[in-house]
Amino acid sequence: MNEIAPSPGWQALIDHRRALAGRSLTALFAANPQRFAQLSLAWDDWLADWSKQRLTAETMALLVAYARERNLPAWIAAMFAGEKINLSEQRPALHTALRQQGDAPLAVDGADVIPAIRNEDVAACVHCHCVWIREARVRRITVGVSASAC
Repeated sequence: MNEIAPSPGWQALIDHRRALAGRSLTALFAANPQRFAQLSLAWDDWLADWSKQRLTAETMALLVAYARERNLPAWIAAMFAGEKINLSEQRPALHTALRQQGDAPLAVDGADVIPAIRNEDVAACVHCHCVWIREARVRRITVGVSASAC
């Protein structure tokens, strides 16, 4: 996987941004009454609404083309596989592992990192609970009720 470098897709985005720079959202909505329908996506209780950004359907097409040019699907697959995609630190970006709901293994340098993540999750919960108890006791102390430390 290569570093960011000037490319035709990037240049197209720069040119497109310059073309949109002087256009207001009011003008973009006036030019396209279907703007919200075309630039939003609803999924279950989620709504992603790009219509209130200074972009157009062409912007979205240029972004998708640039993502393909930069081989984004391979980077996503590498991230989910635990590969070292953080090039500056030569390590995996484990965002997906931190949010993983199950206990499916994720090998990094031959070792499953999920058990260590689960241990850290438990430690973080214990710490948060202890902080919550201390804050609750501090509130009670403030109103005159004494209590020992957590």
